[in-house]
Amino acid sequence: MRQAQAGLSVLYQQIVAEYAARGGKRSRESWLEEKLVLESGGQGLSELRGQFSRPLLMLMIVVALALLVACANVAGLLLARAVARRKEIAIRLALGVGRLRLIRQLLTESFLLSGLGGLLGLLFAYWGTRLLLPLLSQGEIPAHLDLSADARALTFTVVVAVLTGVLFGLAPAFLATRVDMNSALKNDAAGLAPGAGSRGATLAFGKLFVVSQVALSLLLLIGAGLFVRSLQKLQQVDAGFARENVLVMKLEPIGSGDKTPQLAARYDELLRRVEALPGVQAASLVGYSPMSRREWLVMGQRPEDYSLMAVDGYTPQPRENMEISLMQVYPNSFAALGVPLLAGRDFGPQDMQQWMPGLRCVRGGNLAEAGPPPTRVGVINESMARRFFGSESPIGRRFGNANFAGCGPEQTGWIEIIGVVKDVKYMSLRNEGRAMFYLPFSQTPTGRGQMTLVVRTAGNPTTVAAAVRRDARAMDPQMPMFEVETLVTQVAASLREERLVAALSSGFGMLALLLSCLGLYGILSYTVAQRTKEIGIRMALGAARWDVLWLVFGDALRLVLLGVALGIPAALAAAQLVASQLFGVSAADPLTVGVVMLVLLAVAAVAGYLPARRATRVDPLVALKYE
Repeated sequence: MRQAQAGLSVLYQQIVAEYAARGGKRSRESWLEEKLVLESGGQGLSELRGQFSRPLLMLMIVVALALLVACANVAGLLLARAVARRKEIAIRLALGVGRLRLIRQLLTESFLLSGLGGLLGLLFAYWGTRLLLPLLSQGEIPAHLDLSADARALTFTVVVAVLTGVLFGLAPAFLATRVDMNSALKNDAAGLAPGAGSRGATLAFGKLFVVSQVALSLLLLIGAGLFVRSLQKLQQVDAGFARENVLVMKLEPIGSGDKTPQLAARYDELLRRVEALPGVQAASLVGYSPMSRREWLVMGQRPEDYSLMAVDGYTPQPRENMEISLMQVYPNSFAALGVPLLAGRDFGPQDMQQWMPGLRCVRGGNLAEAGPPPTRVGVINESMARRFFGSESPIGRRFGNANFAGCGPEQTGWIEIIGVVKDVKYMSLRNEGRAMFYLPFSQTPTGRGQMTLVVRTAGNPTTVAAAVRRDARAMDPQMPMFEVETLVTQVAASLREERLVAALSSGFGMLALLLSCLGLYGILSYTVAQRTKEIGIRMALGAARWDVLWLVFGDALRLVLLGVALGIPAALAAAQLVASQLFGVSAADPLTVGVVMLVLLAVAAVAGYLPARRATRVDPLVALKYE
């Protein structure tokens, strides 16, 4: 791989240097900055791998943290169970059983629990993959992935089950075998409470597990909240077009690789037929749908989709990038897409006449006379207007192609600006507005004739989808038929990565919250059971029910606040690692942190209230007879 990389890099640099010297459309510096990078093709090439590798890595970390919460929860339950088995363990030790043998027995029980959990997890995974694929498959290209369990998945599950068995079984096993046989064997058969030292150690470890669960839950919930807020911001962003009630369909008629008058006539006939459909308000053709990721990825590899521009009256700075993206459109395309016209006018039928350059540039700077250069018309977006014209009106100003062959706009013809439209976000709602201009289909200097049909309807656009497909088929029965999609669907598909991360991180965050609250409930219930006699004495001496309630509830509140105090710094530090994945939300968003803390405290309050309420119902007489 290294030898191939080195050899091809030298060859590639020679090629681009020769191309730049011959007058490529891009600047020499931009060509020479490019590098050739080899990637292994052993597993094929997939857009999904590059798109989802980082989000899925983050989700694996989220899953690992949720697993740690579950391990801490089960460890706390096993600690409480070990206290109940204290006398049994003492008898085994008195009969000569070694401590390591007892630890092996307790670990075996833990492994049995984790093994059963792993098998149940495989069943949930089988169902979960059926829910995961729809999240990945939104949009024009369905994701066809084989997510059935294989040897690697089964091996991974076995390894995780073994590790979890060690994680939540080791500490309870060591603590359970550290008993004082004399004090344990003196308890009666009913199983009296253990000694204060053992009980204190068990409670201390139990509370430690609860604090760790709360901290990890807070970490997961803040991360999930940031992703959800980021998704909401993206859904609310102004894309520059009206996405509702719009159908889009890619058109690739046979022979559309060459732009001919016959192809233009077929497109005109198609538009007439579509505009005549009931419920259609506007129909037009554009080069690419704004949110079609597939088309724009392909477009980025085509040099004719951008031009090295010269703007009349504008002097570029040294090394300033003058490459401006362009798109070929039909009249009424901005109305069909719902792109506001800020100044000037849209293209009309008079602008659709076939354009031929007045001079033909020959390699080396020689010119072949072909008549006076005609003036074309173009529409620019507000970013291009702001960049080159500032606060002045760009209407009537000119720009044109500049190349290295000695033929500039003076010889090939200027483009007169007739209108300014709002910036449109292309391919992703995250992208900022960039300088861009639009040319009529017949005046765009590219041979490609593939277009995208845009249909705006008065109501639900899917009601005319079948008729639109039928008219497109009538235009060319041999044309490959692409899906007729709504623009809303394409926008939603552009957010599938964010939606996947937000949905799954929220699910695991809520799972961690549920587990931590169950752990809190368990340790408080155990605490109440161990302090039954103390509570009875307090009530016999005149303690009010509110005092008893606060006695238990205060313990719960202290544990939760300690977990929050540990979890917030960890969450803020972890949020910095995913800051690049957020949009419109800071990694330390106070609203997200505040809402998560309130939710956590509210749920923890419910988990702590139930054992506290049970403590207030202790009968002092029964409690004093407890031991």
